[in-house]
Amino acid sequence: MIIGLTGTHLLFMFYLVKEIIIVYLYDRIICFRYFMKIFNIVFIGLFIVSAALQYNDPDPYVWMPIYLFAAYLCYKAIQKKYNPALYYIGLIVYGLYATYLFFDKTGVIHWVKRHHAESLVQTMEATKPWIEETREFFGLIILMLVLLINMWWLGRKKKKKRKKKMDGTIVGVL
Repeated sequence: MIIGLTGTHLLFMFYLVKEIIIVYLYDRIICFRYFMKIFNIVFIGLFIVSAALQYNDPDPYVWMPIYLFAAYLCYKAIQKKYNPALYYIGLIVYGLYATYLFFDKTGVIHWVKRHHAESLVQTMEATKPWIEETREFFGLIILMLVLLINMWWLGRKKKKKRKKKMDGTIVGVL
């Protein structure tokens, strides 16, 4: 027996598929929003602890503000407050300092060429200058990656809000 599909059946199936897709995407968006909130809470904690651990460092006046600035930007990301200028300032400062540490005479290149990328985590105490410089370099890379992820996430939200205002249509916001 052949089952005949009428226009009503097709419309109902189309509506059902559309609703399943919307619910699926909505759940994904909600999960992503919570993921980013948890992501930022975790990094706020890590950056504040890292800043506190810099107290005994030879240069805490450099590293404490670096970590606390990143923690502040993560806090603002949770609030969905996006100031691109602050992110660009952070990325430029972190990038310039990472470049300096990379090419420094006791930096990353020195660690790779002269010490054959020897382990940096054998002990927590940095007994050689290239250990400290290389660890600092990778710390800056982590900071920059967190800022870039937040810039991408918050930038998408800002574009959607701008599009919503321009079009006058309702657009889902993450």
